[in-house]
Amino acid sequence: MISLHAALGVNAVLWIDRLQGLRNPAMFHELGDTPAGAPAYFTRRLIDHQGLPWQELDLQILAAKPEFLAIAA
Repeated sequence: MISLHAALGVNAVLWIDRLQGLRNPAMFHELGDTPAGAPAYFTRRLIDHQGLPWQELDLQILAAKPEFLAIAA
């Protein structure tokens, strides 16, 4: 579980099934614009040195979404 920072104003954690580990930002390059129709919390699309695509998320926008806050276990 990864907890969101208290500055976001929510008591929430993200349940992560698998973690790739910490990455150095220098190993990524921007891939291009966020696709049309993507959620507002999708920010930059990135690609790593192995050619794998990554999606950056804005956790502040995600944490404010009613759908995120209404999740029931």
